[in-house]
Amino acid sequence: MSRTQAGSKYLQRQLLKGSGAAVEVILKEVEEEIASMMCDPYGNYLCSAAFQACSQVQRRRMLEKLAPCVAQIACDKRGTHALQAFIELLQLEEEQDQLMGAVKGQIVELSMDPNGTHVIQRLLTCFQGSVTDWIFLIIGDRIIEVAHHPYGLCVLKKCISLARHHREFLLEQLARHAMDLVQSPYGNYAIQHALEEWGGRDCEPILEKLEGRMMQLSIQKFSSNVVEKLLTIAPPEFRRKFIWELVESDKMSVLVNSNYGHRGHSVHASGLVKTRSLSHLN
Repeated sequence: MSRTQAGSKYLQRQLLKGSGAAVEVILKEVEEEIASMMCDPYGNYLCSAAFQACSQVQRRRMLEKLAPCVAQIACDKRGTHALQAFIELLQLEEEQDQLMGAVKGQIVELSMDPNGTHVIQRLLTCFQGSVTDWIFLIIGDRIIEVAHHPYGLCVLKKCISLARHHREFLLEQLARHAMDLVQSPYGNYAIQHALEEWGGRDCEPILEKLEGRMMQLSIQKFSSNVVEKLLTIAPPEFRRKFIWELVESDKMSVLVNSNYGHRGHSVHASGLVKTRSLSHLN
């Protein structure tokens, strides 16, 4: 019944009515086929309703049944929605630990999957920080691979936004690969996001890695966006250094005539005025 549109809707209505005997029968049978039903075009809707109706004990049994197939479910275009609904209901740390254990070895692969990426992001949002430590550590260790991928980038940005205990580790990894990332079609957004979330002062290790490369970065398609961000967010002392790099360069005409460098020319110019004013004060 759950694999037909009419049957699935009928069973969902029975769950909503809350008749004890009917609910128990439905949940018992859903539990036995939970992994396959979560990926079914109609069964996945029944699963989402069943998660809401089941008890903690029943939810634990469902978790045990689906855990061996969690990666397959996460990557399925229908299963991903049912799994995310399930994740939101797992409140106990032992439940969260059990599900994390099932995905721990596949975090990077899931992060770069068009459906799996949403599951990893939901884990970061809904689970306790002590449970999701593994995600931050694994994403940080493989930051280049993840940052160069459009879906992986989304997970990395979520990690940057939610980082507490692991901020220093992520910052160290971003700084280590800063030149590679700022020139990447996707990686440059990771650097920009860190600057926006943490601020220029906290991102000084990244700024130090980019110092001396302003002209090179200003005339490239992706890194030029980072340079513009730096000139608005970087602390004053770094901003002065970056602007003087451009002003004193013998290739200023290249910057002005560049398809990408000229976009930030007004930003450079306004920054130069501020820099000169500050130099007079000093």
